[in-house]
Amino acid sequence: MPHNLKVTYREAGQGDEVLVLLHGFLCDARCWRPQLTGLSQNRRVVAWDAPGAGGSEDPPAPFTLVDWSHALAAFLDRIGVERAHFLGLSWGGVLAQVFCQLYAQRVRGLILADTYAGWRGSLPAETCRLRLVRCEADASLPPQAMAARWTPEMSIAQHMHAQIPHARLVVLAQAGHLSPMECPEAFNAEVHAFLCL
Repeated sequence: MPHNLKVTYREAGQGDEVLVLLHGFLCDARCWRPQLTGLSQNRRVVAWDAPGAGGSEDPPAPFTLVDWSHALAAFLDRIGVERAHFLGLSWGGVLAQVFCQLYAQRVRGLILADTYAGWRGSLPAETCRLRLVRCEADASLPPQAMAARWTPEMSIAQHMHAQIPHARLVVLAQAGHLSPMECPEAFNAEVHAFLCL
């Protein structure tokens, strides 16, 4: 398991409290510009390019979420972060959950934005199998038809909220799947409120 992958990142602010930002699939640390600016007044904010994204080195194949979690732990060691709050967006939220399972002692707080626990973590095995069959069949649909067919089924935030002790569920009315970029001020205000609890 490679811990010596070249990983690029952006950071802002300073302090004992650290917030680590984990981007979504097909994104990189650039998607966190409003958060690097808006959340770094009283803390150090770090946004990495996961291996395979942005300026970071591509990982070898196969590379699993467990491998990405170990790579994240090694990256945090290299930049001197022992314990932090983690904010995961979409795929980054799935990664944050796996990291939390493997490295719970390093997690001060967890913010999951526009994400879920992955099909295996959120749904029964038979439902996962059937969804994969549907995905393969629906892959050739026009974007609007694909969204209309799949979006209503993806509303599982309430289920996750009920399963996580002491969790808060926040819905930003004007945001879609990429709320930190779509509504950065409202998003940052909610993150700040959570970090100040």
